Amino acid sequence: MALTSNSNFSDHQTRVILHMADWRSQAKCKSINTESFYDTEESVMKKQAAKYCVTCPVQNQCLYTAVVISERHGVWGGLTPKQRKSLIRNLKLIARSKELDLDTWNKDVDNLIFQHTNLQAAYNIINN
Repeated sequence: MALTSNSNFSDHQTRVILHMADWRSQAKCKSINTESFYDTEESVMKKQAAKYCVTCPVQNQCLYTAVVISERHGVWGGLTPKQRKSLIRNLKLIARSKELDLDTWNKDVDNLIFQHTNLQAAYNIINN
């Protein structure tokens, strides 16, 4: 998802990045070595996600951030890069059906993304 094509969205991405510190202080992974979250092996990353992200109090914010800033590496919010790519592809289909353009930030797009970044909703979308 090329979320940077619109300067309005780029401004929003910048604000999201600046606010990362707020939720990161509450993340379950904040005090561990997250090297395995960036492993090249998908199965290793999935194990780490299952171990930490499923019960993390800021999982939704973490995955939302990864989607909005188009993070391409590591486990974020419980999803691997491959899973996030699938999520984004399916979010685009959902957005299109609602006549929304994910490349142009507005409150409706923001709500759509945030709605689908909790793990249960994300898994439902990925597995469809």
